Amino acid sequence: MRIDAITHAHGSNVERVQSAESHGSNGASFREVLVSVRSERAHASADTRWSAADTEAFAVFAEANRRTESGGVAEFSTLRTSAGASHRASFGVAQLSVREHLDRLATEPDARLTTFGTTRSELDAMRARGEAMVSFYHLVVYERDVSASASTLGLSDARLAEVRRAATAGDAHALRSAIGADFERATGISSSALDALVDTRAVRDPAMRAAFAAQYEHDHGVAFDPAHRDAGRMAETARHVALAHPELARALSDLGGDQTAATSLGHYLGVGDSAENLLGWHARAASSVCGEARFSSILASIDTTTSRSREVEDFDRALMAVAGISDLDGEARVGTLARIARMFHGSPTRTRAALFENGHFDAPRCRTRAELDALLDEMRSGRTWSDARLAEHVAQVTAERGAS
Repeated sequence: MRIDAITHAHGSNVERVQSAESHGSNGASFREVLVSVRSERAHASADTRWSAADTEAFAVFAEANRRTESGGVAEFSTLRTSAGASHRASFGVAQLSVREHLDRLATEPDARLTTFGTTRSELDAMRARGEAMVSFYHLVVYERDVSASASTLGLSDARLAEVRRAATAGDAHALRSAIGADFERATGISSSALDALVDTRAVRDPAMRAAFAAQYEHDHGVAFDPAHRDAGRMAETARHVALAHPELARALSDLGGDQTAATSLGHYLGVGDSAENLLGWHARAASSVCGEARFSSILASIDTTTSRSREVEDFDRALMAVAGISDLDGEARVGTLARIARMFHGSPTRTRAALFENGHFDAPRCRTRAELDALLDEMRSGRTWSDARLAEHVAQVTAERGAS
């Protein structure tokens, strides 16, 4: 996530995909990715649905999504996490989480992993440490999936109770005594990091979020609106709230202490979406296997393949969502497909539930363009900033491709 923006095809279809790729996408063979998506995720539906027009629409979506996510540059997210200023949750032109990059990389054959500069055993170790970190985060910060997380980590009921008492009390020393050795062994991270995990609890505290909302209105004379965020105002208010609450001051320090850290703290307190913070901890644990520099190099080498794979999946699902609509064509169809695909990119579970009956991809909910437009507008309520930026970029890319 950027703060400033706060299948398979065969025969002639493959040729059309390759032709579309020549218009500006980069990296590994698009045909290779499409075949991989088909074989690994059974997206056989693209055989019959990816027409020449669909392929052109996909090219518009992919480029517009990248401009919305990262400006088209493969880089780390600008949103800081309490795992440390250098441990960001997302990377790449499509800003996939590090966790998703690794999960998609795991579907590649061993020989291909070698070309990406890693091995199956190293990849397995990165994923194992990352997932162990997710379990510890659930126990200490999220307070959800507690029993499942304890079971995954092999903690007895007695030790789980000890961990919960220490976390609730904000006692990092007791937490290190209870699980410090297990934490280091499973995640590759020093147990001293448990202090920052305890600090993170304050970021999710409803009382701290309420304090931010009240302070923001006091500072700027208006209520905080997640749909129209102002990074400078968010940072100013976050610093004011941190001055009044030592636990937030420590969290701000964990985020790096600078202006970007303050904006990030404002995001967590104002918007209330802390999932990316968890994924930053996953990335920190995963990178402990091979070191930050090499880890970054691996992500850079796989981004073209993993990002394209996700984009294909998002777009294929968008096609399924409009399969029963007959009055959607031309530029309106391109824009709508891009809009839906981006929704899948950001919130796949929620989007699937909203657009399909009982979540079944063969049962799209909408039958007319009017129905679909109304549902999409309702779904994007509160996230208009993202929708507006995507629409702007779709128009830009469409114009550029028409002029080329």
